[in-house]
Amino acid sequence: MSKISKKAKVSSNIEIGENVVIMDGAIISSGSKICNNVTIYPNTYVGKDCLILDGCILGRIPFQVANLDRKPNKKLKGLRIG
Repeated sequence: MSKISKKAKVSSNIEIGENVVIMDGAIISSGSKICNNVTIYPNTYVGKDCLILDGCILGRIPFQVANLDRKPNKKLKGLRIG
């Protein structure tokens, strides 16, 4: 079962597979195909006629682990594909 946020902007003429999660603020343009088990985080833009294959995770903000020498950039803009 897929879960698409009511606050996401999803075009009506796209294909969505099984177990897809599209979060608030994501934008999916017309003609795109999203395969199975995909997660699309907030502020992610998927352009027209894109193919997102099985198991993709798009737009997740990196997190810092204890032994990481450099800290992730906290001022990242949203992911754009297309």
